[in-house]
Amino acid sequence: MSGVKRKGVRATSMCTTEEKVESSAGSNGMERLERLEIERYRKELGKQIGRDLSFEEAKTLWNANCAAEWRASWMRDFLAKQREEILKHKWIESEKAQRDLGAEAVFDWINRYAAAWRIAYEREQEKRLREHDQSKTTTPQ
Repeated sequence: MSGVKRKGVRATSMCTTEEKVESSAGSNGMERLERLEIERYRKELGKQIGRDLSFEEAKTLWNANCAAEWRASWMRDFLAKQREEILKHKWIESEKAQRDLGAEAVFDWINRYAAAWRIAYEREQEKRLREHDQSKTTTPQ
């Protein structure tokens, strides 16, 4: 892991941090989210065409027709929320230090919180997708 020491904070490049996040969180979080989205797509498409689709068939169609847009949208939302968290951390830590910590606080957040935050964010998204899916399957009586 390459990095630069700055006042007790290990500053790493985003590429190195992403590798660290991947090794901590694995790709399981994203795979679970995609699987849920493909399952939702399978159900919707099955209703539209009037027959059940296998998961593999739906996955192939989803990859061809929806995956790129869904992934780009997911990444935009993820990065926007992550940026909010980083800026909050930067503000809080700068207030404590009574000066603008700038990149030092950003690298601090990345090294201390990025991996755990990503796991929590993916779990929150998974829960949201499951709740959304369940609300569609339950019919009011």
